[in-house]
Amino acid sequence: MMKALLRGLLALPLIGFALSPANATYVGVATGTMWIPGNAVTEDFNSFANGYYLHLDTAVGDMYNVKLSDADVTGVHVLGATGEDGYVYATKNWAIGLTLDAPAAYFGMLWGTVDTYNKIVFFDGLDVVGVFDGDDIVADPDGTGAVYANFYAHGGTFDKVLFFSYGANSFEFDNIAVAPTPLPATLGLFGVAVAALGGLGARRRRKA
Repeated sequence: MMKALLRGLLALPLIGFALSPANATYVGVATGTMWIPGNAVTEDFNSFANGYYLHLDTAVGDMYNVKLSDADVTGVHVLGATGEDGYVYATKNWAIGLTLDAPAAYFGMLWGTVDTYNKIVFFDGLDVVGVFDGDDIVADPDGTGAVYANFYAHGGTFDKVLFFSYGANSFEFDNIAVAPTPLPATLGLFGVAVAALGGLGARRRRKA
């Protein structure tokens, strides 16, 4: 079912995707400042060794591979030796699926390099409630190409997140935070916060 849903999404234009939620819930985004609710569960991937994984049992939920085409034979990778600065990336034409341990109204992550061909999709059950690609994200002003993205639900929650890189490498992310508490109304209204990330994104390297 999830693969069929993904193929339906990919049949739509990749640029300028217009979201028409099937229910009243929709997801917004504010970038720049890391805003993490006090009751958030976090995952920095530092406990995982380097390698390719079919499945990751993370602090925030189950992470797994979804193959989008026959173009490549690799998918979800962790870089960073155990105990060091690990992060995750999906290669071209693969998706990383994340089934959350509980419904959430907030999802934060460090988006390692903001690329047009990266796409993140939020689900409430089988309903798509949010879709964003690199064109929707304001890149970090310090020039590293990384930015912390705060996604927040209006009128409900989401329980699944998909990350995929379609047509080019790759989608890199780190420092995930998940909470039942939504983003503060002030950040939601203004949309973008301008504080710099400092060195958080400087270590992210694009895969060739």
